[in-house]
Amino acid sequence: RTIRWSVGTVLCVVAAMLILTVAVEMNHRTVELSPPVELPAGDRKITVPLETVNDGHLHRFSYTTESGTSVRYIIIRKSESSYGVALDACDICGASGYYERNGQVVCILCDVVMNIGTIGMPGGCNPVPLDHEITGASIVIDVASLEAEAHRFE
Repeated sequence: RTIRWSVGTVLCVVAAMLILTVAVEMNHRTVELSPPVELPAGDRKITVPLETVNDGHLHRFSYTTESGTSVRYIIIRKSESSYGVALDACDICGASGYYERNGQVVCILCDVVMNIGTIGMPGGCNPVPLDHEITGASIVIDVASLEAEAHRFE
């Protein structure tokens, strides 16, 4: 009976050490954001060709405001005719950003997986929606919308 208790105790200690090791490793992991692509703003509008974001993956862009703040925004194709266009920030986690992991969009700070269909809609840990228009074969974003949201990235 003593041997069984000793073996059980040793197994519990080993399991606890393994769990702590995994927890520490997860806590210290860092996620590198892909560098954003800076697109030129002509006539106070940014035009993103649909062909550059049609692959179903997360695409990160940036715009530098007149005050010098870099505002990041993301675009992902949600369906055949729908695109998620949003800031690379949310109301809860701030400007920590999002990344793609195994085909899913994930918040860097809280590790919450986003439903791709809700990107571009307000609420929760969803990225902050960004006003845009789809005209022809392009997504058009008004620079004023990005300037108005610069406070999130300061």
